[in-house]
Amino acid sequence: MSIINKSISSQFKLFYNQNNPKNMQDAINNFAIFGGYDKKIDISNDITDSIKNNILDNYKYIRNQIADFTNENHIHHTLLSAVATGDGRIRSSFRRSRLSAYDYDESLDFLIESGIVHKVQDNLYFISPFVRFWFAFVSPFFKGINQGDYKEVNSSFSKTSDNFISLVFNQLSMEVLKKNFYESDYLRKIYPYYDKDTSIDIFAKTKTNKVIIGSCKYNNSKMTKKELTSLKEKELALGIKADIYVFFSKKGFSSEFKALKSDEIKLFKLNNFSTLLE
Repeated sequence: MSIINKSISSQFKLFYNQNNPKNMQDAINNFAIFGGYDKKIDISNDITDSIKNNILDNYKYIRNQIADFTNENHIHHTLLSAVATGDGRIRSSFRRSRLSAYDYDESLDFLIESGIVHKVQDNLYFISPFVRFWFAFVSPFFKGINQGDYKEVNSSFSKTSDNFISLVFNQLSMEVLKKNFYESDYLRKIYPYYDKDTSIDIFAKTKTNKVIIGSCKYNNSKMTKKELTSLKEKELALGIKADIYVFFSKKGFSSEFKALKSDEIKLFKLNNFSTLLE
């Protein structure tokens, strides 16, 4: 087993081609866990069974691989788990870690320099979804796993899996948006944007300085035009003036919302993610 150090879009393409998922939803659900893990996964299995068979049952072997990245430093592990179980923001990761400012800064510098995480604006992203999964659901429960007891892992994952997968969906959504603008007015910056009170999933600027803001929803409801209203309220609160609004939805859009689609309001469904395979 080795961990693939490539862009998230390249990792997704490799994962898809290696594992041949039956649809894009299965691809994203499994990629959020196994992306960057260079072993073929039987995606026809239940995700819980795949986690057990491929990760938990091989805990000691994979732990040794992970240790090569972290030097088995417990401070690094504490910070990585704080990032993995939160929203990836630097400020919130510091709070969740409960580390001293000195330990936090020293550890973060090491993790960035060693490539385990990378920084985009005020956000931290893991080298791969698999490493994020490890520090969210495996490393915190190592004592039980080491004894063959997976109850804590399974319980934690079942309670938080939707939010966990959503962050990877947001990352992939930004990659799809890059592809959408690649041949014309390409994106020169893209990242989540927030202040202490308000956040938006996507903020981007094109080569010609058009501002794009967007919302991503990986849930089981169709997105309605209320999402546009909400995004415009956030736009006002953050003092942003957008030229284009983009929306990414797991379950698609209501008929009323689809009727608003235009050059200024762009709607993306799961089938649009096939551009990442080109």
